[in-house]
Amino acid sequence: MFKKVLWLSMLAVFCIGSCGCTQVIDLTDDETKLIAEYAADLLLSHDRGYEDRLQQGETEMEENTESEETTDTEMTTEAVPQSTEISDEKPPVTEGTLEDIAQIVGITGASIRYQDYEIVKQYPTSNEGENAVQLDAPEGYQLLVLRFAVSATQEQQAEISLMDQNIDYQLVCNDNLAAKPMLTILTNDLTTLEMSMSPGQEKRAVLVFQIADTQQLDSMELRVTYNNICNVITIL
Repeated sequence: MFKKVLWLSMLAVFCIGSCGCTQVIDLTDDETKLIAEYAADLLLSHDRGYEDRLQQGETEMEENTESEETTDTEMTTEAVPQSTEISDEKPPVTEGTLEDIAQIVGITGASIRYQDYEIVKQYPTSNEGENAVQLDAPEGYQLLVLRFAVSATQEQQAEISLMDQNIDYQLVCNDNLAAKPMLTILTNDLTTLEMSMSPGQEKRAVLVFQIADTQQLDSMELRVTYNNICNVITIL
């Protein structure tokens, strides 16, 4: 195709030259320049190599433009200060001095104090008919049961409800081992305790933990955290 256009262009020039033998056509410099530019455009428009280079050049320009826009965007992003995020961190926990759990959670007319503990394979034992269910320690473990004395302290009935209280219990052994109490359906489980106490009446509540059979206990303390205040009850 390129050769054909080139041949036609040469033929047109030849014809113009032939016509000049019979009729002289004087062209101005501007007209000569226009004809030359038209012929050059006509040839280039049929040159596939030129078209490819043109498209590639446009692509490079577009890529450069996009690169410049990306750079501007990145610079703008870096320049904009980040918004302040809302922190999910809890307020710091302070230390308390209370050992009565009823006082810790604000229950009036009652007292819940640590009494003693026992380490068993099964709780409660068969001679304790207070609970309809029994907990068995898995193989390699024992149950550490903390017992609490629950009593009414005023001359009126006391209502005790710990089920909906956001209380965190943590047993710390040997200063570096911590455990949470087991989730049980015991009726006297301290974490879900619900009962009414008559004046002078006393009952028992428990927290049950699992410890390894080989675990030697040199020290124990129960940390009771409520409303970001941690009260420590010494067990051993």
